[in-house]
This record gives sequence, structure tokens and C-alpha cells, in this order.
Amino acid sequence: MSIPFSRSTRSLTSDSFRPALIGLALAIVTLVALIVWFLLARISIYQSSTSAVLQPDGQVVASFPEETFARLQNGQAALLRLGQTGDQRPVSLPAVVFDTQGGSEQVILVITDASALPDGLAEGSKGRVDVETEKISPAELLLRASGKFLASGRTTTPSPAPPSSLP
Repeated sequence: MSIPFSRSTRSLTSDSFRPALIGLALAIVTLVALIVWFLLARISIYQSSTSAVLQPDGQVVASFPEETFARLQNGQAALLRLGQTGDQRPVSLPAVVFDTQGGSEQVILVITDASALPDGLAEGSKGRVDVETEKISPAELLLRASGKFLASGRTTTPSPAPPSSLP
């Protein structure tokens, strides 16, 4: 037995694609938000050293590998994590790169909030330093990882050699 024509036309007019359109609109908005984040968000890139030592004058000296050392500059923000003995937890302190000593790959850092140093922390305490060297977008990070965009954010171009005088 077939359905009467009047019932089928009423059924077609009462059907709507509203739920599908709402779902499609939500998917498009989510996709646009992810693309904007992918292109505009900033991700911090850190260079790490596990050989940081607290000096008696309150400064911290850390050694970095040669390829990492080239990216460090005075004034960059850093996070210092000093280990403590016993049951005490490690201390995390904000610091700033104060001086880079070129020949030795050593960096001197200054703790920005000296009042946060705990009383029981001994001079010569060892720890880890993470220095924020640059901020890039996830798109740049992906291109750099794929090999399409190899240069880091801070590139230096070699200066041209002075012209030699011909006799």
C-alpha cells in the first residue's frame, strides 16, 4: 500500500535541515578559530641548561652548549629551578640573563625576586635554567620542523669583507 500524496508533501514541508545547518555552522566556527590560533598564537621556545650554580653574591652561573649559546642575549627572561636537600621541594625563581661570556659558553643570570630565595638554600646549590629565546607561532614551528623554514627568528647576516686594494 502506498502513502497518499498529501501525507508525503506535508512530511517534506515539515522536514527541516536546521539541526544539520547548526552543526555545520559550529564546525566552521571551530575550524576558523583553530586556523586563527595556528597562525597567530605565540609559543615560547626555551633553551635549557642543567648545570646552573648559585654563587655567593646571589648570581647564577649556567653553562650552555655552543649551538644553544648563540641564541642567548642579555635581558632575556629565564626560569631558575634550584634543588634543595631533604624533604623540601625545589624552588622556582624568575631570573634574567645578565651577561653572556662568549668564549666559555657561560651565562650569568640575576634573580629578579631575591626575596623569594628560601633561607635554607645553600650557596653553590645546583639546578636547572630555562631561558626563553624566542616566541613563534605554531605555523612557523611546523614549517621549521618540516625543513621549509630553517632559520630561527634571530638571524644574523655576515658583514661583507672590506674590499682589498689592488696594486
